[in-house]
Formats: sequence, structure tokens, C-alpha cells
Amino acid sequence: MALGLLLAFYLVTLPVWGANPYIYFGAYLLCYGIAMPCLNISLQTLLSQVLGSGRQGFMQGVNIAVGSFTRVFDPLIMSFVFTRYGLTEAWAVDIGVLSLFLLIWASAYRRMMPPA
Repeated sequence: MALGLLLAFYLVTLPVWGANPYIYFGAYLLCYGIAMPCLNISLQTLLSQVLGSGRQGFMQGVNIAVGSFTRVFDPLIMSFVFTRYGLTEAWAVDIGVLSLFLLIWASAYRRMMPPA
């Protein structure tokens, strides 16, 4: 079923990707097959080091819940933005969200030290 949905998405977005399915499926494989698992492992390791043993279970649960929530609702929101406003505004939303999180990260950087 997942492969069918991926193929349907490819056929719908064919004008964006061009007629070369190798580029689309190769990028999909690299992003979701290799990069996402590596990022998740690194993030969980860093989070466990920063939190220590006190609230680690609760905070990692919150991290997983928020990640799952965004993986469900982000495609819906971004497809709405892309359909209604176009590609430029979809990129603007992505850049805005990344800028917000970089600002939060920069302001909380000093507090992200592992417990002694």
C-alpha cells in the first residue's frame, strides 16, 4: 500500500520532478531510508545525554509524540499551502519554521549542557 501511495504521489507530481523516476525515488530513498533513521538515532542520543536520568523517559516520549504528530499533519498543511499559494510560499513556511527553531535553539544553547 505504501508503495502504491508513493507511486501515486510521483504520478501527481510528475511535472515538478520531470519524467525521470530515478531522481524522485533515489531522493526518496536517501531522505527517508537513510537520513531520517540516522537523524532520529542521533537526536535520541543527544536528548538522553542532555536530560540525564531524571525526566528522560517522559521527555523522550514527548519527543516521539511531537515527531509523530508532525509526520501526520505536516504533509496535510504543506500540501494545502502549496495548492493554495504556490511553491514560493511553501518554501517561505519551511524557512520560517526552521528560523524559529534556530532562534529557540540559540536562545537555549547554554542550558543544553549534559548533567555533571
